[in-house]
Amino acid sequence: MVNKLKVTCLQVSAREYKDRYENKENILRMIDKAADVHPQLMVLPE
Repeated sequence: MVNKLKVTCLQVSAREYKDRYENKENILRMIDKAADVHPQLMVLPE
């Protein structure tokens, strides 16, 4: 029997964004987009 786990990894570059709010909004957009593939685990840095 083979068990599969669908994992999504997000790479975020905080240097691209000038403030925390803009960085947070970008991360939330990335999460929404990654959720489209229905991962069982979503990994973000730090």
